[in-house]
Amino acid sequence: MDFGFAPGTTPWEGFLRDMLKARNNTTLIDKRGKRTVADFLGELVAEAVSAEDLVPGSHASDEGAVFLALDSSTGVPVDYEALETVKTNGTINIPAAIRSATTSVHFKGCRLGNDDALPYLQLLKEALDNPTSVTAPKFFHGLYELSGGPSAGAVFEYMAYPYTVMNITPYPDTASLVAAFVAEGFTEQLDGTPVPDDNFKTWVKSSLKLKPARAHKVQFNFPVAITPATGGRNALSNLKAECRSRAETYPYTLSWTGPIPPAKADQLALVKTAVTAEPTMQSTHAYPMYQRMHFPDFDSFWDGMSWQVSVKGSNIIAIGTHYVYTLVIPILVPGTSATTQELLFNFYPTSGTPVMNFEEDNATYDMFGVV
Repeated sequence: MDFGFAPGTTPWEGFLRDMLKARNNTTLIDKRGKRTVADFLGELVAEAVSAEDLVPGSHASDEGAVFLALDSSTGVPVDYEALETVKTNGTINIPAAIRSATTSVHFKGCRLGNDDALPYLQLLKEALDNPTSVTAPKFFHGLYELSGGPSAGAVFEYMAYPYTVMNITPYPDTASLVAAFVAEGFTEQLDGTPVPDDNFKTWVKSSLKLKPARAHKVQFNFPVAITPATGGRNALSNLKAECRSRAETYPYTLSWTGPIPPAKADQLALVKTAVTAEPTMQSTHAYPMYQRMHFPDFDSFWDGMSWQVSVKGSNIIAIGTHYVYTLVIPILVPGTSATTQELLFNFYPTSGTPVMNFEEDNATYDMFGVV
């Protein structure tokens, strides 16, 4: 028997609980007061069960973080450094009483399994005391729950490609942003099919704020076919795609004991030297900060940020900013006609057997990061 756990309070996590209830061979642990992974494991011990696989879930980040508290001492989001502490403390080691030689953990959360975040997934595996494997979605993880008809409460599970461009300054207009997406030469990752240029002209919305104070998104309908018809549906007319923008910052405060040079350029040079020396910025670090922000190396990170510097007392305060634009586009069945828009999906009915078109073993489609 597998055991699921998704204690979050957002609508998506409610859909996830419904999905886990309908997942093959799975029992959902959904008890009042059980809020952390340590609680989840403790409850399994208390129930004296043996787990084939564990399936926890929450919102997550492609920059390495989960929004599910791991134990009573960790808040959310749980970043790499917090996860290191959890590993050291051993608070989420899977107890021997409930695990088998083949127990795996399948974490449900957006993009936690993408290539850049695999060091986080590896550390999570170690914090769990090295089950057989740990998996997480490479892409945005989507859930669509039916609200009417005989299949009300059933859940479609799907994923969405994350087409992303970054820029040191905000793009001046929509046309410039479209051109940036086109210039990347994106392909559909599952089969390498080039994304037509005209798609970006459709997907990038003129109402998107190109210079958001923090973040902005525009949702739009992305009608898809359900082939063959499933759950009484042959289409989902109101499935959503998204056009997103965000200002991403890297703040740094340098406490300086000597005279602070008056020139901004000299102040920033001191900050750069200090940031360069940070342990999390070393190429030898298991998960360097620049990798978490999807830069290939420190120089790309530093040069890819617009820096502002100020002085407050003996502190030099620097803030680096760049802009990230992402299109969240539901993944269609590879090899099918673009005009048919056939969604690649799993289906979890309220009763009966789920329909599975992709699974964590990546046997049919490479959808999950695995460590």
